[in-house]
Amino acid sequence: LTPFKRNPLMNMNLDTRHLVDPELIELIDLLPDLDISAETLADIRAGMGQMEPPNNGADDGLPVDVESRMIDGPQGPGTLRVLIVKPQGAGKDRGGIYHCHPGGYIIARPEGSLPFLRQTAHSLDAVIVSVDYRLSPEHLYPACHEDGYAAFEWAAKTYAGLAIVLSGDSA
Repeated sequence: LTPFKRNPLMNMNLDTRHLVDPELIELIDLLPDLDISAETLADIRAGMGQMEPPNNGADDGLPVDVESRMIDGPQGPGTLRVLIVKPQGAGKDRGGIYHCHPGGYIIARPEGSLPFLRQTAHSLDAVIVSVDYRLSPEHLYPACHEDGYAAFEWAAKTYAGLAIVLSGDSA
Protein backbone atom coordinates (compact mmCIF):
# COMPACT_ATOMS: atom_id res chain seq x y z
CA LEU A 1 0.00 0.00 0.00
CA THR A 2 1.41 3.35 -1.02
CA PRO A 3 1.47 5.84 1.87
CA PHE A 4 -0.91 8.76 1.64
CA LYS A 5 0.72 11.91 0.34
CA ARG A 6 0.46 14.92 2.64
CA ASN A 7 -2.03 17.43 1.30
CA PRO A 8 -1.98 20.97 2.69
CA LEU A 9 -5.79 21.03 2.57
CA MET A 10 -5.85 18.25 5.18
CA ASN A 11 -5.01 20.85 7.82
CA MET A 12 -7.95 23.07 6.85
CA ASN A 13 -11.42 22.85 8.35
CA LEU A 14 -13.42 21.44 5.46
CA ASP A 15 -16.67 21.01 7.40
CA THR A 16 -19.50 21.40 4.89
CA ARG A 17 -22.38 20.46 7.18
CA HIS A 18 -23.75 24.01 6.99
CA LEU A 19 -24.22 23.53 3.23
CA VAL A 20 -26.58 20.55 3.66
CA ASP A 21 -30.32 21.14 3.42
CA PRO A 22 -31.68 21.03 7.01
CA GLU A 23 -34.22 18.37 5.97
CA LEU A 24 -31.35 16.03 5.06
CA ILE A 25 -29.23 16.45 8.20
CA GLU A 26 -30.94 13.51 9.95
CA LEU A 27 -30.09 11.28 6.99
CA ILE A 28 -26.48 12.47 7.01
CA ASP A 29 -26.28 11.67 10.71
CA LEU A 30 -27.17 8.03 9.95
CA LEU A 31 -24.03 7.60 7.86
CA PRO A 32 -21.06 6.15 9.72
CA ASP A 33 -17.98 8.26 10.31
CA LEU A 34 -15.06 6.70 8.50
CA ASP A 35 -11.57 7.16 9.85
CA ILE A 36 -9.78 6.48 6.59
CA SER A 37 -6.05 5.91 6.77
CA ALA A 38 -3.50 3.50 5.34
CA GLU A 39 -4.07 1.34 8.42
CA THR A 40 -7.89 1.23 8.20
CA LEU A 41 -8.43 1.14 4.45
CA ALA A 42 -8.32 -2.66 4.03
CA ASP A 43 -10.93 -3.15 6.77
CA ILE A 44 -13.19 -0.47 5.31
CA ARG A 45 -12.99 -2.08 1.87
CA ALA A 46 -13.76 -5.50 3.38
CA GLY A 47 -16.79 -4.02 5.11
CA MET A 48 -18.00 -2.49 1.86
CA GLY A 49 -17.59 -5.88 0.18
CA GLN A 50 -19.83 -7.49 2.80
CA MET A 51 -22.62 -5.12 1.79
CA GLU A 52 -22.61 -6.35 -1.81
CA PRO A 53 -25.66 -8.45 -2.63
CA PRO A 54 -25.09 -12.21 -2.96
CA ASN A 55 -25.56 -13.90 -6.34
CA ASN A 56 -25.12 -10.57 -8.16
CA GLY A 57 -28.46 -9.51 -6.70
CA ALA A 58 -30.40 -12.20 -8.59
CA ASP A 59 -32.53 -12.83 -5.49
CA ASP A 60 -34.60 -9.76 -6.46
CA GLY A 61 -36.32 -11.87 -9.13
CA LEU A 62 -35.84 -9.29 -11.89
CA PRO A 63 -35.18 -10.69 -15.39
CA VAL A 64 -31.75 -9.07 -15.54
CA ASP A 65 -28.38 -10.62 -16.39
CA VAL A 66 -25.09 -9.51 -14.80
CA GLU A 67 -21.76 -10.25 -16.43
CA SER A 68 -18.25 -9.43 -15.27
CA ARG A 69 -15.90 -8.93 -18.22
CA MET A 70 -12.23 -8.04 -18.60
CA ILE A 71 -11.59 -5.49 -21.33
CA ASP A 72 -8.55 -3.67 -22.66
CA GLY A 73 -7.53 -0.84 -20.38
CA PRO A 74 -4.73 1.67 -19.88
CA GLN A 75 -2.52 -1.09 -18.44
CA GLY A 76 -2.93 -3.35 -21.48
CA PRO A 77 -5.21 -6.01 -22.95
CA GLY A 78 -7.66 -7.59 -20.53
CA THR A 79 -6.60 -5.46 -17.55
CA LEU A 80 -9.81 -3.54 -16.82
CA ARG A 81 -12.98 -5.06 -15.40
CA VAL A 82 -16.47 -3.89 -16.20
CA LEU A 83 -19.78 -5.11 -14.89
CA ILE A 84 -22.50 -5.36 -17.54
CA VAL A 85 -26.10 -5.31 -16.34
CA LYS A 86 -28.80 -5.84 -18.94
CA PRO A 87 -32.40 -6.95 -19.19
CA GLN A 88 -33.00 -10.42 -20.53
CA GLY A 89 -34.35 -10.68 -24.07
CA ALA A 90 -34.10 -8.30 -26.96
CA GLY A 91 -35.14 -4.72 -26.39
CA LYS A 92 -36.69 -2.71 -29.22
CA ASP A 93 -35.56 0.78 -28.20
CA ARG A 94 -33.02 -0.18 -25.57
CA GLY A 95 -30.78 2.56 -24.19
CA GLY A 96 -27.33 2.46 -22.67
CA ILE A 97 -26.01 3.79 -19.39
CA TYR A 98 -22.36 4.16 -18.46
CA HIS A 99 -22.02 4.09 -14.66
CA CYS A 100 -19.23 4.97 -12.22
CA HIS A 101 -19.73 3.43 -8.80
CA PRO A 102 -19.45 5.41 -5.56
CA GLY A 103 -16.56 5.18 -3.14
CA GLY A 104 -14.58 8.39 -3.49
CA TYR A 105 -12.05 6.58 -5.71
CA ILE A 106 -10.72 4.68 -2.69
CA ILE A 107 -13.36 2.10 -1.71
CA ALA A 108 -16.14 -0.01 -3.24
CA ARG A 109 -16.76 -1.89 -6.46
CA PRO A 110 -19.56 -1.88 -9.03
CA GLU A 111 -21.21 -4.81 -7.23
CA GLY A 112 -22.14 -2.51 -4.36
CA SER A 113 -24.46 -0.65 -6.73
CA LEU A 114 -26.16 -3.77 -8.10
CA PRO A 115 -29.58 -3.26 -6.44
CA PHE A 116 -29.82 0.17 -8.11
CA LEU A 117 -28.27 -1.01 -11.39
CA ARG A 118 -30.52 -4.07 -11.70
CA GLN A 119 -33.67 -2.06 -11.00
CA THR A 120 -32.59 0.68 -13.40
CA ALA A 121 -31.71 -1.76 -16.19
CA HIS A 122 -35.08 -3.46 -15.78
CA SER A 123 -37.18 -0.29 -15.43
CA LEU A 124 -35.54 1.59 -18.30
CA ASP A 125 -34.80 -1.42 -20.52
CA ALA A 126 -31.18 -0.30 -20.62
CA VAL A 127 -27.78 -1.96 -20.85
CA ILE A 128 -25.55 -0.64 -18.05
CA VAL A 129 -21.75 -0.79 -18.08
CA SER A 130 -20.13 -0.04 -14.71
CA VAL A 131 -16.34 0.29 -14.52
CA ASP A 132 -14.28 -1.26 -11.74
CA TYR A 133 -11.67 1.51 -11.82
CA ARG A 134 -8.31 1.26 -10.05
CA LEU A 135 -8.48 2.57 -6.51
CA SER A 136 -6.31 5.11 -4.75
CA PRO A 137 -3.93 5.27 -2.95
CA GLU A 138 -2.44 2.18 -4.63
CA HIS A 139 -3.07 3.81 -8.00
CA LEU A 140 -2.58 7.56 -7.99
CA TYR A 141 -4.46 10.11 -10.05
CA PRO A 142 -5.25 9.97 -12.95
CA ALA A 143 -5.51 6.14 -12.92
CA CYS A 144 -9.21 6.02 -12.01
CA HIS A 145 -10.07 8.55 -14.70
CA GLU A 146 -8.00 6.74 -17.32
CA ASP A 147 -9.87 3.53 -16.47
CA GLY A 148 -13.18 5.36 -16.63
CA TYR A 149 -12.43 6.81 -20.03
CA ALA A 150 -11.20 3.47 -21.42
CA ALA A 151 -14.35 1.73 -20.20
CA PHE A 152 -16.56 4.44 -21.65
CA GLU A 153 -14.82 4.13 -25.04
CA TRP A 154 -15.30 0.35 -24.88
CA ALA A 155 -19.00 0.73 -24.02
CA ALA A 156 -19.53 3.25 -26.85
CA LYS A 157 -17.90 0.88 -29.38
CA THR A 158 -19.46 -2.30 -28.05
CA TYR A 159 -22.95 -0.85 -27.86
CA ALA A 160 -22.62 1.54 -30.81
CA GLY A 161 -26.31 1.30 -31.68
CA LEU A 162 -27.41 2.57 -28.28
CA ALA A 163 -27.73 6.13 -27.07
CA ILE A 164 -25.52 6.11 -23.96
CA VAL A 165 -25.95 8.43 -21.01
CA LEU A 166 -23.51 8.92 -18.14
CA SER A 167 -24.41 8.03 -14.57
CA GLY A 168 -22.60 7.92 -11.29
CA ASP A 169 -22.84 8.59 -7.62
CA SER A 170 -20.39 9.98 -5.08
CA ALA A 171 -17.06 9.83 -6.90
